[in-house]
Amino acid sequence: MGTLFRPQVILIAVIAAVAALGGSPALAQSEDTISATVTPGLIAARVEDGSVAYSTVNLGDKKNTVVGDVKGGAAETQTVFNDGTISANLLLGSGDATGTVTWELIACASAGSETFGHQYEVNNADATFNPTDFPADNSNADTGLDLTAGDGNDASGTDQADLDLGVCMPASTADSSEHSITVTALLTEA
Repeated sequence: MGTLFRPQVILIAVIAAVAALGGSPALAQSEDTISATVTPGLIAARVEDGSVAYSTVNLGDKKNTVVGDVKGGAAETQTVFNDGTISANLLLGSGDATGTVTWELIACASAGSETFGHQYEVNNADATFNPTDFPADNSNADTGLDLTAGDGNDASGTDQADLDLGVCMPASTADSSEHSITVTALLTEA
């Protein structure tokens, strides 16, 4: 048997070391980065001025915000804005009229004892009130209107909607005190 010479031992050690590191010599590496940004999709409803004073309305009568027979004769059209970053559908809902005795919401044509009607119209094009009844089950009604994302200053007006309201008084009630009605303007992703 032959004796290994010193250069052969070194060569065997180098081959063993290369094999232990994966069988090939190390390669150079390079890396780069990717810049990613994200904007949250937000929906933000805002209503101006946010209050309607129908004032005193006789039993069995109606009033609305278009013809200006509320609050001293001035029209009280509300404006709903989408101040968010994405387009949104406009839904509207009305609650019952709360006072000492609660008046239940029903269709205006059916207003009777301790029941009343509440109506809305979106983007009225003239001075007449062409309303839709709020759902009697207090759910939200889809107006079919999409509001674009905006800041309320969109020159095209597509980020906002004018909202007129109307009330149909009960035919009779045991409660002549002031009643409050909450109207909800809900924006959902388009």
